[in-house]
Amino acid sequence: MLVNKIKRVQRKFTNETLSRLTCTERLHSLGADSLELSRLKLDLVMLYNIIHNNVDVDLDMFDAILMLFIATVTFFELLNFIVASMLVCTLLFLAI
Repeated sequence: MLVNKIKRVQRKFTNETLSRLTCTERLHSLGADSLELSRLKLDLVMLYNIIHNNVDVDLDMFDAILMLFIATVTFFELLNFIVASMLVCTLLFLAI
């Protein structure tokens, strides 16, 4: 995929130019998000779209995925996800 090729080029460039920094420091200096945070943001956007019926989702499948998600995360991770979801939904609501 084109996205993967672009990410590979970006990673190679940042590794070579900012090699003295750790990965976290490189991300911070570039104003970039970690892969985990990027995925969380995309998940929250998808959740917002599901809640507001902007996408066609089989709710039975959604319930099964949600139950699997809840079963695989710790309470602290779930709490962080809920707080982040509320924050993103609020920010998206204010932007509308």
